[in-house]
Amino acid sequence: MHNLTRVGIAFLFTLFIQPAIGQSNNVWTFGYKAALDFNEGSPKSIASEILSSEGCASICDDDGRLLFYTNGDWVWNAQHTVMPNGRNLGDGGVAMAGSSSQGALIIPKPGNPQQYYVFTLGNFENPYYYGRLYYSIVDMSRNNGLGDVTTKGVFIDANLTEQMTAVAGVKCNIWLLAADRNNGSVKAWNIDDDGIDSIPVISPGLPTYGVMGCMAASPDGTKLVVGLSNFALFDFDIVTGIASNPFSLIESRGFAGVCFSPNSSKLYVGGLQFDLSAGNPNQIRNSQTLVGNIQNSKIGPDGKIYCNTGSNTMMGVIEYPDLPGMACQFVKDRIVLNSGYIRLGLPNIVVKRPAGDTLRSVQEIEAGCFTKQLTLLPEGSGKSYVWDNGSTDPQRTVDKAGTYWRQYKIACDVFIDTFEVSFPNGVLPDINILNSCKGQSNGKVWASTYAGDDVQYHYLWQNSSRDTLSLTDTLYNIPSGYYTLHVATEQCDTTLTFFVPEETYDVSFHADTLTCQGTELNFRNTSDPHFTQFQWDFGDGNHSLITEPRHIYTDAGKYQVVVTGIGNVCSDTALLVIVVDSIHSTEFSIRQRYICIGERIFINPEKDNSAIQLCWQFGDGEKWCSEWEQDVQHAYAAAGMMKVTLRTEFRACPDSYFEDSIYVVDLPDVALGSDQGLCPNSSAIVLENLMSETDSNCRYIWSTGDTTAYLRVTQAGTYSLTVSRMPLGCSNTAFVTITKDCYMDIPNAFSPDHDGVNDYFFPRQLLSKNIIQFKMQIWNRWGQEMFSTTNLHGRGWDGKWKGVMQPQGVYMYSVEWRGQGGNAIQQHGNITLIR
Repeated sequence: MHNLTRVGIAFLFTLFIQPAIGQSNNVWTFGYKAALDFNEGSPKSIASEILSSEGCASICDDDGRLLFYTNGDWVWNAQHTVMPNGRNLGDGGVAMAGSSSQGALIIPKPGNPQQYYVFTLGNFENPYYYGRLYYSIVDMSRNNGLGDVTTKGVFIDANLTEQMTAVAGVKCNIWLLAADRNNGSVKAWNIDDDGIDSIPVISPGLPTYGVMGCMAASPDGTKLVVGLSNFALFDFDIVTGIASNPFSLIESRGFAGVCFSPNSSKLYVGGLQFDLSAGNPNQIRNSQTLVGNIQNSKIGPDGKIYCNTGSNTMMGVIEYPDLPGMACQFVKDRIVLNSGYIRLGLPNIVVKRPAGDTLRSVQEIEAGCFTKQLTLLPEGSGKSYVWDNGSTDPQRTVDKAGTYWRQYKIACDVFIDTFEVSFPNGVLPDINILNSCKGQSNGKVWASTYAGDDVQYHYLWQNSSRDTLSLTDTLYNIPSGYYTLHVATEQCDTTLTFFVPEETYDVSFHADTLTCQGTELNFRNTSDPHFTQFQWDFGDGNHSLITEPRHIYTDAGKYQVVVTGIGNVCSDTALLVIVVDSIHSTEFSIRQRYICIGERIFINPEKDNSAIQLCWQFGDGEKWCSEWEQDVQHAYAAAGMMKVTLRTEFRACPDSYFEDSIYVVDLPDVALGSDQGLCPNSSAIVLENLMSETDSNCRYIWSTGDTTAYLRVTQAGTYSLTVSRMPLGCSNTAFVTITKDCYMDIPNAFSPDHDGVNDYFFPRQLLSKNIIQFKMQIWNRWGQEMFSTTNLHGRGWDGKWKGVMQPQGVYMYSVEWRGQGGNAIQQHGNITLIR
C-alpha cells in the first residue's frame, strides 16, 4: 500500500586548512641530551639521548606521549635507546644530518597511522652526503610498540642546501620542501596515500651562494621564507606546491632561524620581527624591529615562540608573537635546561595531513506497511564507517523510529549521513504466548506494539476451527493448539498464525553428589508445588515415599537416584548420580630397602579409584602430592634411615595414612682440590684424594683408566677420580682442571669511539692470571711513543697522545711479560686504530 520515501538534504562545510601540529609536538629533543616537555602547559626541561648541533626532530602521539626522536642519522625510541636498524639513516653511512641546519624531519605516513617518514638531509662539511636527501620509515607497531626502522636510506635528491620543512596541502597531502644549492629554487615533493612523488614541483628562487640557514612555512600555508644568502619571502600555493613572487627580505645575517607567528602576520628572522601585513615588499622590509638576540626560534604547542639566544643552558621566549614590535615581549633567559644543552638547532615541527571537507546529509525515511525493520543504506561509499551506536558496518538495520547517523571517509574527507526514521503505517505486532498446562485451558496470548506508536490497531482472534475468540489485543484461557490473529490498521492488514505449547511442570531435588561411605545423606526437594506425591529410588535397592528423605550408603561406588513427582495434572521424573567414597587406607610396597645417596627408590601404591590424591613424605623433608601413579620414584641426598609416609586424600572421606622405612648409605668423600695451572717445562702435578678415604672396601678409578691412589699429570686437561664403596657400590666423583698457563693473546684492532665496545687496546680478557711482570708500549709509524704502561689492571691505550685523539691507521706495539716460574717473553706486532 505504501512506498518507501527518501528525501535528501545536503550541507557542505569547508574547513580552514592549516598544518596539524597539536600534541604531536608536545616533546622537543635537541642539542646534546636536552629536551622540553609541554604536556603540563609550560615547558619543563627533561633529559634525552639526542646528539645534535643543528638538525633534529621528535614526534608524540595524539595524547602528547613521546614516540621517538632523531638527529637525521640515528633514531631513539621513547625509552631513549636506539631503535633496531636505527643507525646511519643515509645509504650506509653517517650523513651528519645533526650538523645540517634542518637535517632531520618527521612526517606521519598518510594512510598508515603506525608508520612515519624520517627525512635525512646531509650537511655541507661531508663531501659524499653534502646536499643529499634520503627517507627512512619507522613502524611503531613493531618491537612491542617501541618502533623499528623497517626501511632505511632511500635516496630522493642531491645538490640541496641544508634547509628542509613541510606544509600541509588541501588534497589530503603534505608538501616536503627543500632548496636547490645552485640557484636557490624551491623543490616541493607531494606526499599522500600513494607515497612520495619522485618528481618535485620546482619554483624559481633568488640567486644564492650559501647553503646554511633555515626555511619555514606560515601556519596558514600561504607564505614561505628561505634563509640563504638572501632571506627570500615567497607566496606559497598549498594546492599546487608552487612558490612564487620571491623578494629579498634582508641580506645574509649568517646562521639565523626563521619563524612565523601563530596567526601568520609576523615573521621572525633571527632577532628581527617583520610585519607581513605592512603592505608591499618595501613596506614589509621597513617594518623590521629588533626584538632581541635570537639565533633560532620555533612555535611551541602553547602558541609562544621559543628561542635559542646563544646560551648553552638557557632559552628565551616570545610571549605574544602575534603582537607588533616590542609588544611581543621577548624574554631572554626564561627556561633553564637542567639536562643537556643546546647548540644552534631546534626541532623541525611535525606536520600532519589536514582533515578534508565534511559533508552532512539528512534522509527522511518512512517504513512501509507493517514493516518490522528497516535497513539504512547510505548513498555515499567510503571507508572507516562509524555509526552512532559504535557499529563499523557500512549499513545498519533498525526497528524503532528515531534519528540515526553514520560517519565515514572518502580519501581524507569526513562525511556524516543522518537518517530520520518513522513507522507511520504501524509495525507488525509481536505475539506473546503464555503456555497452557497439559489437560487445562489456562494459556494466554497477547499482541504488543512499540511504546509511543499512535497507530490504531484492530484485532480478530480465531482457533483452528475458525471460531472467533476475541476482538481485543489479548486472548485468555485457551488450551494448547494452533490459532490465528487478523490484525489491521487504517491502511494495512495481515494474518498471523501461531502455536500455544503445552506447559510441563518440573520435578527437581538437590543433594551432595559426593559423600563418604556410611555418612547420612539429605535430599532437599525443590520440585514445583504442583506435585503432592513423590516416589524415591536410591539405586542401592532402597526406596522412600516421603517428600525429603535421608539415606545412608553402606558401600562405596556410584548410585543413580531417581524421584518421580505426581500432581493433580502433571507428573515428572528427575535423577542425580551420587558418588560414595571409600574409607579404606592406601598401602604401598618398596622394591629395595637399601640404596646409595642419589640412587632412586621405586614405590608401588595400591590403586583406589575413590582416592583423589596421594601425598608423600620421604623422611628427608621432601614431599609432594599427585594423582595415583604406578611407580613413585625418589632419590636422597643424605644418609640414614628414612621414614616414608603416604597420606591418601578422598573427596568426601577423611584422609588415611600408611608408612614404611628404607635405609640410605652414605657416599665416600672425594676431593682433588682447586684447578691448577701448568706452565711449559714445569714439573708434573700429583693428584690424590684429599679427603683421606681409607676404607678398605673402596675402589679407585681415574679418568685415565688408572686404579692407583695417586696420579701424575704432565698435560693440561680435566681429570676425574671415582671412589666406590662396596658392597653396594656407592660411588662419588671429583673433578679438577689443569690449565696451560703463562700465555697471552693480543687483539689486532680497536675502535675508541666511546660506544662501550672495544674502546681500549689492552690484552685484558686473555691475560694469564699468573703473569707477575708486564710492560706494554705503543709507537706510531714515525717511531714516536704514543703510550706506555706496566699496570696489569689499567684500561690500556684510548687512542690519544697528549690528550689528542690520533688518526685512524696502523700502530706498532711491544709487550714484555713473565709468568711464575718462567722466563721473560716479548711480543711485537701491529694494531689498527679504527674510527
